[in-house]
Amino acid sequence: MNPKYSAFTVYLELPKTKKTRKCVTSRIVTLDDISTMIERINEAERTDEISSDRAMQYRTVILLGAYTGQRSEATLSKITVGDVRKALGTDKPCMSIPSDKDKIRMAHYVPIHPHLIEPLSCLISGRENDELLSSYHSINMWLKHKKFPLSRCQHHFILGDLRKFAEQHGDAICWNDSNRSYILTHGVSGVQWAHYKSPLPEYVYDVYMHAWKNIILEF
Repeated sequence: MNPKYSAFTVYLELPKTKKTRKCVTSRIVTLDDISTMIERINEAERTDEISSDRAMQYRTVILLGAYTGQRSEATLSKITVGDVRKALGTDKPCMSIPSDKDKIRMAHYVPIHPHLIEPLSCLISGRENDELLSSYHSINMWLKHKKFPLSRCQHHFILGDLRKFAEQHGDAICWNDSNRSYILTHGVSGVQWAHYKSPLPEYVYDVYMHAWKNIILEF
């Protein structure tokens, strides 16, 4: 506190607080959590809490996010009816996600699991190509209001947990790291991704299905 020593302040470094480093995320999302969310939506439809149209949208968004791991706000909320319709018209359906629908501005292909074809077909039936596939704001606010708990941690389910599920369950089913990184556009910096890799949609689909073909999430 002696003023004579104030001139030495610039040469002194205050002790730093030692922070605890977290090794893994505290959010754990399992297959049971995804199945339970579908059951909750079905129950809300049976009790007329939400309409049948809303229930169809909510279930489809949950399954699409769980199977693909796309970012909820940056990508899922921007997918259009036309994006899905174009993908479903191919033998190995992959949505083409342009750079303006991705957080890191990376255009990429997203395979559509066979179990998604029926609900997606129902959701786009009779609609215009430029319509958004679903109402992101509606399901997001419903989840925030309901505060559904996750089974393996002290958190409530949010749309962002769908991406965590795809990443975490990908480890359990030995999902190819390169294929996973590309589809999730996660960890794709570096020379390889910038100058060498450019996967074709049919190969993206084949490698994805090798890991995910036996994972059936009930609609």
